[in-house]
Amino acid sequence: MNDETLKRLAELIYSAAQSRLTGSEWHEVIFEVRYNKQGESWITKLRVNLSSGEITSLNTPSEITLLLIDINESRTVLGHQWYGAAVKVGAAGQCEIQLNYDPDCAEDASFFRD
Repeated sequence: MNDETLKRLAELIYSAAQSRLTGSEWHEVIFEVRYNKQGESWITKLRVNLSSGEITSLNTPSEITLLLIDINESRTVLGHQWYGAAVKVGAAGQCEIQLNYDPDCAEDASFFRD
């Protein structure tokens, strides 16, 4: 995933939180995607940490889903393929990404529990 794609993903994540949580203060939104071993499918979750301490879930916007198709074709970093990514975007716009290189990460039964 190149810097421009990551920037676009972060903008879409930020926009999802801003547009869907009008009137609610939030301090970070975390988007996570996990691709299966074959790269044929993926699972996602979008969680928002509200300033009140509560965590709320949002549906993944279609714009992000479409971007994930493009991302799927370029999931290699320094010669290693990654299978999952967690993107954290703060209310001030800061962005952090953590890649998961475990080919079985999409099979984790606890994925939707957190």
